[in-house]
Amino acid sequence: MKVTYAACVMAAVSFFTFPGTLSVHAGRYHEGEDGCGAVLKGESPVAIEREKVSLHIEEFPDPTSDMVCPSYAETQYIFHNPTQNEEPVRLYTPAFVCDYKGCTLTDPAHLSYCKADGEKMEGVLRHTFRTGYALEAEEEVARLCDEKRQSEFFSPEMPVHALSYRLKNGCVDEIDHCTLTLSYNPARTRIYFDNRSGGAREEVENGLLNIAFETAREECIMEIFSIGEEASVLSAKVYSDPDAKIVNESATFECISSRTQTFLEFSNLLRASFGKEVSETDWYNFLLDLLEDRGNGFGAVYVPMEWYSAAHLRTWYEYLLSVPANGRVTAEIGCPLLPAVNESGPTYRYNYLLSPARRFSSVGGLEIELITPFYLGYSTLSFEASDGGYALSREGLPIGELSFTLAPSMSDYQSSNGGGEELSPNMRLAIILLSVIGGGAAIAGVAAIIYARRRRKKH
Repeated sequence: MKVTYAACVMAAVSFFTFPGTLSVHAGRYHEGEDGCGAVLKGESPVAIEREKVSLHIEEFPDPTSDMVCPSYAETQYIFHNPTQNEEPVRLYTPAFVCDYKGCTLTDPAHLSYCKADGEKMEGVLRHTFRTGYALEAEEEVARLCDEKRQSEFFSPEMPVHALSYRLKNGCVDEIDHCTLTLSYNPARTRIYFDNRSGGAREEVENGLLNIAFETAREECIMEIFSIGEEASVLSAKVYSDPDAKIVNESATFECISSRTQTFLEFSNLLRASFGKEVSETDWYNFLLDLLEDRGNGFGAVYVPMEWYSAAHLRTWYEYLLSVPANGRVTAEIGCPLLPAVNESGPTYRYNYLLSPARRFSSVGGLEIELITPFYLGYSTLSFEASDGGYALSREGLPIGELSFTLAPSMSDYQSSNGGGEELSPNMRLAIILLSVIGGGAAIAGVAAIIYARRRRKKH
């Protein structure tokens, strides 16, 4: 009976024990996509009198399936031009988002739009380099340029020397490592190669560059590009092991062609293969950022082909509207929302960028409504419960962005003593109330057991 008492007492105590943090269940984690409204390049004298953000999250996505993004944001702005001249406003908003596999979602076009005074506007597709899933909206839009950008190293007329090597009599059942050893000056040359012919890797040893193409084909062609001053190929060998100790004597690996082109021609060659929908200028500027990001510090640039997909090529819509002198325009922008997902939680984290609005001369009232049937957990802003979900209203922009988690039920938020995320005040209050009710029931149960035992002793 002592064990029963102890268990009951521990149950009661556990109901009242509530740490101030939230931790989600361990499981596979999928990165999401940040949402945002209007993004400006530079500053504008136009003010935002009122901004209203409506976040529609009525169902959760399945990260394991091919799906259309089910959630979206609608942001309404009242723009006011206090000047005596008509002011053009060039707005940017993300056109598409990636799914959890790094591919562009199949049909998100109905979620990305811009209206001005109720009229839907036609947007121009633009593209920039993206470093990851986090949306650096102002930084990425700042890269957009109507002309080819200047670079400390690259220029449109810079020579690019292409060498094509062919492997013959390679192993089919095992992997061959076709290795080129090159000598070049990293200050004057960039060596570009990709994995179109199979896996690839590089290492720098004693000032020389070794590039190893890994393939299990009997015959294939591999290419390297010297951008700038031409590199010298010192040796071309085929090894049967990744440590380059066992030479495949039966295979041949030799140069079959060489050609020289300009860097602009090289850019257009890659564009024809990977970015036909991108303008020549946007692709050129994207390639500059990509090559600088992928450089290894020794002048070698290895670019996996998947880097030319939506995972690193951001697509934007560009809209141009005009706000009349001393006049107003009501604009509405829609964009998809794709949360980060903890599969076994399950909890869903959404991010929406508010800071780009600071590019306007001022921001007046801000309203945010979260239209959802789900439970709000962590949030960077304090929401109040509303008929359709949650809402807040304030003057001006907050410090930082909006980030919050949703879950199908409150039980999906597991409390722990470890690190985690702060719960929203409403969620904390709800769980405390449940804890009090549950704790009271547990204590009542303990009291009833004790009372019954004492009555049995008396009789």
